[in-house]
Amino acid sequence: MKTELETGIFTEILRTLSDKVSGAEDCKWAHGFMVNLSKSFKFDMTIMFAEDEENRYIQDIVGKIRTVDASKADQILEVYEDWLIVWSILPLIDRA
Repeated sequence: MKTELETGIFTEILRTLSDKVSGAEDCKWAHGFMVNLSKSFKFDMTIMFAEDEENRYIQDIVGKIRTVDASKADQILEVYEDWLIVWSILPLIDRA
């Protein structure tokens, strides 16, 4: 039986990535993880209930990845973009 990713677990995953990701290898791993996470069962339902805290973690993770590889950061934004627009935080993420 498949179950969706619980919001509390999602928050902890993002918090941990935000806190721990540093350097090229971590950023490469975080990129893959974030993309795969977005493919999880009922991810849209999990992300629908995301709050400011989760949004800040995503911004931070994308920013760290951008310092190493802007194209990988853009790939994450592409995956999360529909949700980021819904959250109205897309303009807050620096794409430069």
